[in-house]
Amino acid sequence: MVKGQSFIPTVAIILAIAAIGILFVLARSDLSAATGELSSTKAALSSVQEELSATKDELAASKLALAQATTQVGYRDPTYMEVRQFLQDDQTDQNQYIKDVYDCHNFAADVNLNAEAKGIRAAYVSIAFPDTGHAIVAFNTVDKGILYIEPQHDDEVLLTIGESYSNINGYQEPTTYDDTIVSYTVIW
Repeated sequence: MVKGQSFIPTVAIILAIAAIGILFVLARSDLSAATGELSSTKAALSSVQEELSATKDELAASKLALAQATTQVGYRDPTYMEVRQFLQDDQTDQNQYIKDVYDCHNFAADVNLNAEAKGIRAAYVSIAFPDTGHAIVAFNTVDKGILYIEPQHDDEVLLTIGESYSNINGYQEPTTYDDTIVSYTVIW
């Protein structure tokens, strides 16, 4: 063996060990950084979970307050038969329609107020047509769900966006405006 030949493999081995050492130090540094990021992310997650828990508690408290307020006011959701009996007893539908004086909004408001005076929870329903609007009432019956009522006639009505209010409810179609339902809002 030549004197210089053993030196090359030894240098190669030393360089390889040094490279492995450097890679180990870099990997350890990357691992340390990743561990730091993980700790930071865990802390952020913990903070978000605490906020979520606090928000859930606030929501539960708000729901309870709403339920208590509703109970304190004394309004309750009726049965279907209670709504029918209320409408039979209520005389709002006997009022005379007078354009811009006593119209659909007044009928809806009066039925709503009369129902609440009897302890029955009712909603005012605002219906948007393309160029005008209409108002009715709703009851959330405990046995048949939401019931929409045309307060001028005490009729049960349907609301379907994109459909003519008159056509889907068997009323004469208006000639002076388009009564296609664009949207509606139920206000309890």
